Amino acid sequence: MHQLIYFKWYQSEDRWLYVKFYANRQPPAQEAINFFTNRPVIDFQEINLSETAGQIMYSALFESTTPIECKEYEAAYQQATSEVFDVYINGQKQIFDFL
Repeated sequence: MHQLIYFKWYQSEDRWLYVKFYANRQPPAQEAINFFTNRPVIDFQEINLSETAGQIMYSALFESTTPIECKEYEAAYQQATSEVFDVYINGQKQIFDFL
């Protein structure tokens, strides 16, 4: 079972990035909900701790974010998925065709 930690990260103009962090997963990973554009983005990204960028991202999660409860993250998820949204996995946009 993954240990989950929830954060929010201020973006601008009362917009937040919401993060679900999988703490004991190898490699560590985050699922982020981004409301920075008019179309919400849900982004799942593994964090490579052997690279400098991954180390910076990992540190920033604990230094530059505000811890939140699971229910606040889930509310953001419900908001994002109540309309058209994009999904990215490790930087690659996913295409879904439900028709």
